[in-house]
Amino acid sequence: MERDELTTNIALMREQRQGISTEIQRKEILLRQYRQDLNGLTQKRHQLALDITKNNTRLETGLERLSSEYQMTYDYAFENVYDQDVCNES
Repeated sequence: MERDELTTNIALMREQRQGISTEIQRKEILLRQYRQDLNGLTQKRHQLALDITKNNTRLETGLERLSSEYQMTYDYAFENVYDQDVCNES
């Protein structure tokens, strides 16, 4: 009787171990996928930060050129030059 119980317990423990092992493998696959997703998002964020920096540099360069070559502020150019362009198109 005792031997049958031990055999049954061993079989149950093997099943539990196999179930746990399967669960660990599943979670490792999920973790790998999450890391890949995180890596992709991190790369996108980095690229967007670079794009923002480039656009800010272009903006600053344009504003400096507007000021130095045309002696205009952005607001003055927007209000006066933009209005003239709209009138000329009409």
